[in-house]
Amino acid sequence: MLAFCEGRKSGGGDSGNIDLLVKRSADHGRTWSAQQVIWDDGDNTCGNPCAVVDRETGTIWLLTTWNRGDDHEDKIIARTSVDTRRVFVTQSTDDGLTWGVPREITADVKLPNWTWYATGPGSGIQIQHGPHKGRLIIPCDHIEADTKHYDSHIIYSEDHGKSWKLGGSTPGHGVNECEAVELSGGKLMLNMRNYDGSKKFRQVAVSNDGGLTWQGQRFDTALIEPICQAAIKRYRWPAEGKHGVILFSNPASSSGRANMTLHASFDDGQTWPTSHVLHAGPSAYSDLAVLANGQIACLYEGGLASCYESIMYAMVPLDSLRDVATAKPQAAAADMLPVIGSAQELAVNPQTAAVEMTVDLAGVRHQMAGGVGASWHSISREMTFDEKLLSMDRTNKTARGSGWGGNPPVTDEGKWQRIEELATWLGMDWLRVELQQCSYEPGKDSFDWANEEMQALYRILDWCERNKADVFLTQMYSNVGWNAYDGVSPVQSAPKNMDDFAVGLATLLDHLVNKRKYTCIKWICITNEPAGDWSWWLGPGRKMLSITPGLQAVRAALDQRGIGIPLSAPDWNHIGDPPANGFDFAPHVGAYDSHDYGHANPIGMGRWVKLAHAENKPFFLSEMGNMWLGWGDSNPGPRSYAHGLSLANTVLSGMNTGVDGFNRWSFTNRGDLDGQWQLVRTWDSANKKYLDQDGIMPEPIPYYAYAMLTRFSAKHSAILNSSASGGNWPEFEATYKRPPNTGEKWPAFEASYRGVNLVALRSPKGNLTCIVLNKEPVERELKLRLNGIAQTATLHCYQVTESEITQAAFQLDARKNFQVSAATPVLTDILPPSSITVYSTFSLKHSDPGVTSD
Repeated sequence: MLAFCEGRKSGGGDSGNIDLLVKRSADHGRTWSAQQVIWDDGDNTCGNPCAVVDRETGTIWLLTTWNRGDDHEDKIIARTSVDTRRVFVTQSTDDGLTWGVPREITADVKLPNWTWYATGPGSGIQIQHGPHKGRLIIPCDHIEADTKHYDSHIIYSEDHGKSWKLGGSTPGHGVNECEAVELSGGKLMLNMRNYDGSKKFRQVAVSNDGGLTWQGQRFDTALIEPICQAAIKRYRWPAEGKHGVILFSNPASSSGRANMTLHASFDDGQTWPTSHVLHAGPSAYSDLAVLANGQIACLYEGGLASCYESIMYAMVPLDSLRDVATAKPQAAAADMLPVIGSAQELAVNPQTAAVEMTVDLAGVRHQMAGGVGASWHSISREMTFDEKLLSMDRTNKTARGSGWGGNPPVTDEGKWQRIEELATWLGMDWLRVELQQCSYEPGKDSFDWANEEMQALYRILDWCERNKADVFLTQMYSNVGWNAYDGVSPVQSAPKNMDDFAVGLATLLDHLVNKRKYTCIKWICITNEPAGDWSWWLGPGRKMLSITPGLQAVRAALDQRGIGIPLSAPDWNHIGDPPANGFDFAPHVGAYDSHDYGHANPIGMGRWVKLAHAENKPFFLSEMGNMWLGWGDSNPGPRSYAHGLSLANTVLSGMNTGVDGFNRWSFTNRGDLDGQWQLVRTWDSANKKYLDQDGIMPEPIPYYAYAMLTRFSAKHSAILNSSASGGNWPEFEATYKRPPNTGEKWPAFEASYRGVNLVALRSPKGNLTCIVLNKEPVERELKLRLNGIAQTATLHCYQVTESEITQAAFQLDARKNFQVSAATPVLTDILPPSSITVYSTFSLKHSDPGVTSD
């Protein structure tokens, strides 16, 4: 079996620097060879591979297109030059071991008024029945220079690949990437990517003459289309009292590229009564093959949360297709289910080579200035707002997001004890503790240290003090009318008088540090998300103001009182890119921080790390989550298992990049304000009241998934050098040499190996913890080597999967132990599909508290 792809070099993006690559498998895809470059044409693109096997000669024909390195579809549409795209063919006669020199066939298969041109991508077919038996068919698409129309067409060979001719184009426009399948009775069907945005379905057309002409173009409303490539293959011809079967794969979603699904048709593609999801997450291009060992093979782009960063391979049993008798041509869909086995059946055997990872116990990448934890706010009071003063289109209950209301009253001692027990079990060691100015200074120079919100703040800080957790203290907003601009809601207003604001905040810190003697407060953030004209730092006309005067005033007020706790900023609402020349408030802060609610990209994180560490300052992700998976009101996305895996990926990649601390939104949360973010259930959304003490419990999926990041790691741990299959984690210095362009889309890059991500931490007292994330929907064999181990050590293995943590009786105990030493430095284990695994010298029973500091 051969798997082809475009090998996009660093900096290539969607244009230029693309090679044609292939891998071979001789055991039905269970193991694969090293990748082989078929064609490398320097800075030019060699893409859109489309292969077909001549069953009569055994020759494998591979067709591809070439274009100049700076050309892409959106640039070519308006051009009239045919030189932007050329068509080539190469062949292999030894099952893909070697390939001939590509030869150009552009003049034979491309019309003069076509600009964009693409073969496939995917697979071609060889007609097996009828008058055109033996004809090789390659699906293609093009753009007409004069009309700018997108069209699908085919090219074909009737002399076993010696020459290629142009076949027919589809009668309708607005289609391109396609694949062909042979129907019963000598017909062909072309299944095409649809560009009609009003109809989210595939388009199909039929040919009665082997692809020379096409007719009957229509939408196939059973096949949902997110505007993406797809694959179609015949599984079985009608015979022996059985219907024929055609298979189809695509990301079956109308809202985006996700939900890779395998469909089956028993009536030559007229209906598609059966389907099964192969990969529920982000997914895009795919191809199918029917193997001789009773399997369907699917090769597809897949990923975890918001991008499809890996090439996945799945084998599905053919015999799980239920036979449909000829006597029942109108059988109901239920009679034909299931098409394939369950997700568990997909993961029976590892389907790629073992993941080999190495940890260098003597090599430290960096030492974290923080750790891993979650937001824990002390804000509880209900508020009403004058909607005319708000700059955001939000209801009263969400004008402050969900940064309030998650904690029961402090007088509910039993409930608070239960919440604190759950916090201790998690072992959070770096927490963003949040308050508002009106909690302590409702009027100018009028301080209240005994109200409900201040009592909640003391309770949270007392827990942090006892458990040696570092606090990133954040004033979310002021929310005081006495220091708000006219015409701006107090909850969104920047301080009207910056000196009064600074004196108030400094007075609070003096009270907490010098009077109440809290030592856990390590960082201070003066406001939440000040960037944007919708945010919480607005001036006259509800326009965003600079936070630099505020930072300067607060720093001076703290220094005057002898409080040396450093400030952190800018606390942006998304990670973005820091200014190329740094921040003007740099002299006033001791740390940088930003939020991330997408699929955190190590390139972006790396830029912040580079800026911060160059100034000997830490960089924190002071809020994180993944809104791509849903948010708002009571949206369940934030408590999904996919969200848990996404956060694990962010933390592991961020640690390897150099991020110093991570804060998940959020620990206690009502769950009905801007999504179900809660790690701990405290609120009855249906009845709008706090749960009884017995009802306060972990939100199992996010709680136990996040515990794998917090429970076995200590604050201020060192991140050790690690590598995968001999390749070091990518260094980020090279990425900064690429000048950022306006609107540039950075590639979705991760420090990972085949969808498996690893970080190795060493605690201040020498305990080792390795966290391994298997993002793939198949199990993987892991070979983990500890280089430089001097003494025998026991690594305790802890593991979570979605099916396990949803069981009421789940206990996070070590499931096995591994002895490693200088003589036996390698442990071998199996990583379940979509799992998080921890190997740690910390030995914790489920009843033990989590690690914060050793």
